[in-house]
Amino acid sequence: MDRNPKTFHKECTFSISNYFPVKYNTNYFHASIAGVCQIFNIAETRFLTLPMGLIVMTFSIIVYPSIFYQKTWLTETWIPCSFFVGALYPFVLLIIGWIRFRPAKIKIKKVIKST
Repeated sequence: MDRNPKTFHKECTFSISNYFPVKYNTNYFHASIAGVCQIFNIAETRFLTLPMGLIVMTFSIIVYPSIFYQKTWLTETWIPCSFFVGALYPFVLLIIGWIRFRPAKIKIKKVIKST
């Protein structure tokens, strides 16, 4: 690593920005293994780590065969897809739930007791 102040800042920023996605991906990986173990009632998670890692690596090569394909997919497809899943779909579910389960209007009749 060069100690020149002009390049040192760029290298530190690059290394820090590379650290955080790896940290989050390992958390997702651990959560997926813990979820599989919980579904199948498996107490030990260590023996699933290697097979699950190989499956994830294989799927990553299948889903994104090249970096150019990934960039194209992210710019053209991901934005409408994330808008639909993150905003439009929950809004539609909210409207459907409001229509199906709105409180019934109960007409209260006053009962006059004759004494």
